[in-house]
Amino acid sequence: MSMYLWLKPNSRARVQQLVTNRVLGDLKVETDRDSGQEVIKGWGDVGDPMSPKLPVALRDLVDRVTAETQIYSGFRREGIYSHEGVTLAVKTGSDCQAIKIIGPSVDAVNEAYSLLRQGELTPTEDWATSAKTKGFSFSIPRFGGWRAKTFRFGVSDRQSS
Repeated sequence: MSMYLWLKPNSRARVQQLVTNRVLGDLKVETDRDSGQEVIKGWGDVGDPMSPKLPVALRDLVDRVTAETQIYSGFRREGIYSHEGVTLAVKTGSDCQAIKIIGPSVDAVNEAYSLLRQGELTPTEDWATSAKTKGFSFSIPRFGGWRAKTFRFGVSDRQSS
């Protein structure tokens, strides 16, 4: 799935200047309707080695990078993973795992995703272990056009009273 490049405030004019001067290809900067932040949607696919490298001229304008993808095999433990400033949330569905990623750069997001897929990362919050020992809930924050969502696991409210 594609990555979203969230730009620092007031970066639209600089991006347009880079496009006009043909330093960058034809990029479209949009304003996110929920957050109001400027974003470039669809910058390569997370984990794809053939995705374009982020040009140096654009790196200083990027505030953060988000991505959402699904995997259908090679599942990882559910939970939150972290690697060098990148956070990955892994949640299992009926036939796939949804992975949401936020990080400081395209390279950092791709590296963390690759390490996750290789099994080199362990969860900083292991939801399977936590759910067995106690009830808990968590919310995935709203970023990159994703809606905030609260998940509840373990002991139900009726059982805990």
